[in-house]
Amino acid sequence: MNEPELQREMSIRLRERGCECEVSYKLATGSTNADAKAYVRQSAHPRSKLFAAATQTHGRGRKGNEWQSADGGVYASLVLPCDERMLRSITLAAAATGVCVNRVLRTYSPSCCIKWPNDILCGGKKLCGIMCEVASSAAGRYCLIIGFGVNANNSAFSGELSSTAVSLGMLTGCSIDTLQLTADIACELLNTMTLEQLTSGELMDEYARASCLPGARVCISCIDSSAEGEVLGFDELGRIILDTANGVRCFDYGELSLRTCEHGAPSKAD
Repeated sequence: MNEPELQREMSIRLRERGCECEVSYKLATGSTNADAKAYVRQSAHPRSKLFAAATQTHGRGRKGNEWQSADGGVYASLVLPCDERMLRSITLAAAATGVCVNRVLRTYSPSCCIKWPNDILCGGKKLCGIMCEVASSAAGRYCLIIGFGVNANNSAFSGELSSTAVSLGMLTGCSIDTLQLTADIACELLNTMTLEQLTSGELMDEYARASCLPGARVCISCIDSSAEGEVLGFDELGRIILDTANGVRCFDYGELSLRTCEHGAPSKAD
């Protein structure tokens, strides 16, 4: 299908699930998050809009890390207009996003779990990455931008990812309908990311049940500090709670790295 056909088909898939949302679908783009941010900044009153692409040439994850974006994956970003109350904790928004995406991916592979703050794992390997950002419009209206990349029909990964990543196709042995997968995730987000649901406490309860980290020993590295300890759980703002040698500490989603530790040494899990 060409780009106009892809956009029409995606709109149809969304409406079939009861969701109304503007759509931009490209065969190739630099970054769907960059496209989404440009839309918000150039609009006086941005609306909910889904940006998706078959491939990305400059896909990125948190901290500017490159996201391999070969043909066969799902690469999308959803713009959600919101008020300041929804943005008081970007960590909570990121956690809620993880719950939404994990709900959909578990319909393909029930063993999917969430690795705080922004990954979905299956069998210990990375299946999906999530990035939440905030942008403001020309009129000062805030929007949450949720970027998600899912390894769907990817058949191989290069470099280090060859041993740390997995795709839905590899897990199921089936070809994945990437348009439907994108629509399913977008609708889950559109229906769930409301102020009422974010502040109800139920999403964080579900997050804790879906997490692969409680009880694990992890190492967290920030810009100017680091910590190691056992994961006790997560608080109502989505922050991870560690029992460290210096007491119980909470950490926000942000410019940090988290790795599981074995016998006091970091073990690659990012």
